[in-house]
Amino acid sequence: MAPTSAQVAVLVGTALDPYRLSRILPEGVEVYTLWGEMAYQLGGFQGHQLVAEVDAGGAAPGANSLVELFRKVGPCVILIDELVAFIRNIKGARGKPRAGDFNSNLTFIQNLTEAVKRVPTALLVASIVVVWIKVKNKQRERTKSCYPVTVHGLFKLNRHNKIVHNTKIILNRILL
Repeated sequence: MAPTSAQVAVLVGTALDPYRLSRILPEGVEVYTLWGEMAYQLGGFQGHQLVAEVDAGGAAPGANSLVELFRKVGPCVILIDELVAFIRNIKGARGKPRAGDFNSNLTFIQNLTEAVKRVPTALLVASIVVVWIKVKNKQRERTKSCYPVTVHGLFKLNRHNKIVHNTKIILNRILL
């Protein structure tokens, strides 16, 4: 039987500031990271508690913790928009942003795709803007395309529909 409802988390990279907290929960807990915000939106205070320590420290939660979260909240949909804008903002930051550093955010995306793959009632939809650099007579020309990320972490990387499984490699290529 198909679920009749689902918990939803919407993360918009251009709305989040890597140096400021995302929100203060009614219980007084501060939320800093994409994963802290996602956990709170899906499961409220109890959902956030599953990632509270890594949220406060800026370290990415492991896939097992995310699986636990998804199973606890039941059917869920995670929508991520402007992910590359958020990651680029962190990559250029000085010091360690409260939202976690570049590597911890890449690790989170990798762990998120792995966790979603393991929980049949979890769905991930994210937009990734790909910047193509064409070289013409030693001049660089930039063009943009937007590709959706599939549920299992597969990304359309190029116009030839080459599918790549490694999130870190893909985001590093996008951010170069």
